Amino acid sequence: MIALLSTLALSLTASLAPAVQDNEDEGLPPIQDLGDTYLLSFSENTDGLTLERWVKLCQQTTGINFTYSNDTMGNLSSKTVRMYGPKEIPKEDFYSFFQIIMIINDYVCTRIGPDHLAVVVVQDLNAG
Repeated sequence: MIALLSTLALSLTASLAPAVQDNEDEGLPPIQDLGDTYLLSFSENTDGLTLERWVKLCQQTTGINFTYSNDTMGNLSSKTVRMYGPKEIPKEDFYSFFQIIMIINDYVCTRIGPDHLAVVVVQDLNAG
């Protein structure tokens, strides 16, 4: 009888314990606008974001236009960004953070042209 009650108590305790979950709810976008900041949450259950998708998300978030060669496009689509845990970034620092992630992955972003015509060229530092 005591063994049965002990087993029941253990099973109830286990069912009440909170489950360990991923930092990103599957339905949330990787970049969320929180007013003065952006919250970045990349799913830990996936292979991360491709760098190509990361560039597109930066374009959508900042309004900056990006371009790159076909060779760079192939490389961007084959590499991924992984970041564990959420990160909150002030909006004025988002582009700098974007550049940090790109440099970590051996890419450089160069702004070409005056502000009203500017386009950012993404270049692979390892291209030859």
